[in-house]
Amino acid sequence: MAVHLLYDETFLRHDTGVGHFETSERLRCVIGAIEDDHKLKQQLRRVTSRPANMQDLQRCHSEEMIRDIRAFIDRGGTHLDTDTPVSEDS
Repeated sequence: MAVHLLYDETFLRHDTGVGHFETSERLRCVIGAIEDDHKLKQQLRRVTSRPANMQDLQRCHSEEMIRDIRAFIDRGGTHLDTDTPVSEDS
């Protein structure tokens, strides 16, 4: 059974801010390491991603939560809490 890997260059635009360990550079390194490991790469199935629609988001979150977070980001908010950064491209 293959493990599915969802990746798209747009993931690099998720801005976590200064000092957060989840960065675009870290993601580039992970993808690069996968590309360099032929055995691991063979075990992965790349799946094309697409933007989540409202129905996708509502599988895990309430409509109210989605609306509130979108409004928070639209007002320029950058962190839902100390470890949950958000940005326009999140």
